[in-house]
Amino acid sequence: MAAIILKERYVLKPSPHKGRLSEVYQALDLTTDRKVAVKLFWKGLPDDSVIKEAFHRESQRLVDLRHESIVSMLDFGDEGPDGRPFVVLDWGGDPIDKWLNGECPYRDWTEFYEQIGRALLEGIAYAHSRETVHRELKPSDFLIDEYGKFRLADFGVSKFPEFLDSALDIGTFLQANEPFSPSSGYDASYSYTTDVWGYATVCLHILTKGKLQKWSDIVPALNSLSAPASVREVLHDALRTNAAERPEDAQVLLDRLNRATRQAKP
Repeated sequence: MAAIILKERYVLKPSPHKGRLSEVYQALDLTTDRKVAVKLFWKGLPDDSVIKEAFHRESQRLVDLRHESIVSMLDFGDEGPDGRPFVVLDWGGDPIDKWLNGECPYRDWTEFYEQIGRALLEGIAYAHSRETVHRELKPSDFLIDEYGKFRLADFGVSKFPEFLDSALDIGTFLQANEPFSPSSGYDASYSYTTDVWGYATVCLHILTKGKLQKWSDIVPALNSLSAPASVREVLHDALRTNAAERPEDAQVLLDRLNRATRQAKP
């Protein structure tokens, strides 16, 4: 089969990773000779100028979102195979699954937070300051490259299903992300707190070496966490069922975790 080339620039390699929203290809950018990732959505955009404009506007906003802890979006288009839209991302490495099952050294909160957790939360806080919400944080969005650097992928991309399917129930779509989406469901009035929940659950997933699989695992994982009581209290608030009772965004969570972690040091 002939190679897929997008915009006469991105050469897609075979054997993509297939997800429920898209398939992700490793690709070569012929202009820069860099390795990139191309996320090719399953569905094409409706023949609707308003929706297409919204897709392009949202994509450009994500291209402008730049932080060292976030995988950058480099380009986008809607002229993929069969008219399917796509986004081009900086190559951020691989999901943490293999690292989590092998090399992951972290069991203690303070070491984890100082070396990985704080920087990732700073990335989420930066995105929130730019009015961008992830909405579907999960372990596979936490990437590690060959140099051991961690970054977050797919910021804002969870908004795209609404462009592709006008009948989509976004609450049901996100609810399938158990336990990394809130058990109480998605509340658009408190969208930033969805990321607060997602960050807290992924932290527990890492510190329990991947044992967080369902909502009922959260309380036991939190109770057994090797962390100061002040940190457990903040994480408990981040995981409240009522979205209005969680820290209102990642910056508030960052400030509280920084203070709790600092106060616990001898």
